[in-house]
Amino acid sequence: MATFLVLQQELADRLNLDQTVTANGTRLKRWLNLIQNDIASRYPFDWLYSRTFIQTQADKTDGTIALANGGTAVTGTGTAFVAGDKRSFIQFEGDTNWYEVTVVGSGTSITISPAFAGTTLTAGTYTLRKVYYDLPTDLFTVYDARQSSTPTKLTNLGIWTIDAFQPNINTVGAPAGYYLFRNSPDVAATAAKQRQMAFFPSPDSIYNVEVRYFISQTDLSADADIPFLPVPYHTLLVDGAEWLGAKFLNDSAQDDLKKAYEFGVAQLIEKENAHGDWMPVL
Repeated sequence: MATFLVLQQELADRLNLDQTVTANGTRLKRWLNLIQNDIASRYPFDWLYSRTFIQTQADKTDGTIALANGGTAVTGTGTAFVAGDKRSFIQFEGDTNWYEVTVVGSGTSITISPAFAGTTLTAGTYTLRKVYYDLPTDLFTVYDARQSSTPTKLTNLGIWTIDAFQPNINTVGAPAGYYLFRNSPDVAATAAKQRQMAFFPSPDSIYNVEVRYFISQTDLSADADIPFLPVPYHTLLVDGAEWLGAKFLNDSAQDDLKKAYEFGVAQLIEKENAHGDWMPVL
């Protein structure tokens, strides 16, 4: 099992680069990480699989609210708003519009957008509905989702399909489909992005939804880091990085090095396709 440091040392030896030179060290690390990402993009390898659970949120209707026409500040009584209510949508008594919750100030205070278009309320009722759920920051793409209480797979829907058949969020029930929509708008520009998932119909209760996904690999950085690839293919990282280094050095061997790297990737994919069950029975 090769650590990131060992891979750098091997690559430096192959390219005859002095690793103690800062610029060379930076290049060695970058080439190795570029190849790790390139390999991951070639095939849905099982070492890129991961899973998480999303617990849906039932509608909130507890307590009453006060809200002025044209206002954005909502004052609650007995409402018990929580931080997780941010980016939920809320509908008020006497108004069919939905408004996004942009700030949760306290258990009895939220801010909405856009401004309230209905008649001023002093002790009005409301429905607060969670629509978008955060996914893990290492998620690249979802490949499967299902309710954990049933073997039925949720249908992967496009946002255009949702817009065609569900122009609002009034349809509620047990989730039968899902779609991905935007990165979380609350994540800073300098932080890892977080995709969000929504369900159709909008959940009417608490459901545990298992989400299986492909990870977005993080770069190797510490000397002790271990690559994502299976151990027998750690040298494939060095093979690919050697090709990139040869391109940088304008080495005449770069074409042969690329061919060797591509052959190794093809072998890795072939191995991934193989299975030991010649007559699978379900």
